[in-house]
Parts: sequence; C-alpha cells; structure tokens
Amino acid sequence: MSSSTSSSRSQTHTTRGIPSKCWCGSNLTTFAAQTKENLYRRFYRCEIAIKRQSEHHLFKWIDEAIIDEIRMVDKKVTHLQSDFESFKTTTTMRLHEHGRHIDESLLEMKKIFKTKLSSSKS
Repeated sequence: MSSSTSSSRSQTHTTRGIPSKCWCGSNLTTFAAQTKENLYRRFYRCEIAIKRQSEHHLFKWIDEAIIDEIRMVDKKVTHLQSDFESFKTTTTMRLHEHGRHIDESLLEMKKIFKTKLSSSKS
C-alpha cells in the first residue's frame, strides 16, 4: 500500500469519515500494512476485495478516516453553535417583544381600572 490517500487509488466511490461498509454492501476488515513506507499503518478493507484484488472496493487508512470524522464533527459543531446563537438571538427578541406587550397591556388595564373606579365614585 502506498502512503497516498484512498482517493488516489482510482476508486469510483468516495467514503467520508469512518466507513461502516464498502460501497458494495460488504463488511469491512482492518489490517496493518506490511510495506516499507507504511509498516503497521492500519487500514480498512472490504472483505470481498481481499478475494477480488482487481476490483476497486473500499480501502481507507484508519488515521485518515479518523481525521475525516473529526473534521465532519467539527463542522457539525460549528453549525450547531451558529444555530444556537441564532435561536438565542431570536428568543431574546421575542421575549423582549412579549415583555413590552405585557407592559402595554398592564398600562391599558390600569387606565381602564382608573376609569371604572372614578365612574363608580360619581
């Protein structure tokens, strides 16, 4: 195995993150490379590809898969933080608007109460 990424192995299917199955639906197995360049470097390999080496089934370095996964999770966290900030801003604005509406309603009720009170005294 070379030190290049799995995408440079002329694969037609790209796998992002940690794979769970090959594009063909077969289970994956992990191996350790036995080449001088990547001695003991771990990789995922499709179980069918072990028997059919001429076919382009899933191959992915485990360290690269983990880095992909971390980047995907980091991107999701960034989106969640953005969504949370947007939700917080919207909620704060709505609460202020409701508070203002309640204050206006209280003032109106006080006016009505004063009017009723003064008309009953007369």
